[in-house]
Amino acid sequence: MDCLIRNGSPKKGAVELLDLLYRQQVPFAVMSQQSGKTREKMIVEMRNAGFSVFRHANLYTSSMAAVDFLSSRYMEKNRAAVIGGDGVREAVNKAGYTLDRMHPDFIFFGMDRSLTYEDYCEVGAMIEDGGILVSVDDRRRQVVDSQKMIGNGALVTMLEYATGTDAIHFGMGSPLYLDMVIRYLNVEASSIVAVGTSFQRDIIPWLNKGMTTVYVTEGRSIVNEGMNEKIHPDYIVEDLVGLTR
Repeated sequence: MDCLIRNGSPKKGAVELLDLLYRQQVPFAVMSQQSGKTREKMIVEMRNAGFSVFRHANLYTSSMAAVDFLSSRYMEKNRAAVIGGDGVREAVNKAGYTLDRMHPDFIFFGMDRSLTYEDYCEVGAMIEDGGILVSVDDRRRQVVDSQKMIGNGALVTMLEYATGTDAIHFGMGSPLYLDMVIRYLNVEASSIVAVGTSFQRDIIPWLNKGMTTVYVTEGRSIVNEGMNEKIHPDYIVEDLVGLTR
């Protein structure tokens, strides 16, 4: 979603690209790890930004991927604690989990800026009791009101270190999230053209899945990004206009 919109406005070429995909009936999915927003709220924001025909089926969030994977893989586990905003709570509720902060099977963890030290200790106790930590937002840093702040991914890492356990990750670039996107689109990975604005977070994981990749530089230099003869995007464009030609 970050590839399409910034501060409530569409990025250059974004509206035209999605209009083209709809006209040509190309299946696609917009990915987002904004666990604080419901699916409906994100869709309304997209439409308000000018994406007038944006549809529910074209948004597949990390929270949705997490519950889809876990509910199909661990059918006997149905108790969940939810840390975070409306987006992750919506996904967990739709999956039919029983909310339980005493002895949860899973702790779905998204950004919640109101958490206290005691809250983190409570999450740690849930993990030590056998609850599996599930990260739906792996951002180490995030920008809020033009200010760089600690992201949910850094807090997940803190909990992993404190408890000596590993979380299951469904943030942007995580292999499991990508696997679920592939399943959601119901196509082979090799037939997917993946478009992103981060070489490390987007392009490298997509290449590892065998997807065709498009790196949108947004005017940034590609020097020192870590590209080499073996690891590089299939295509590089400055903005999304380059994909509509």
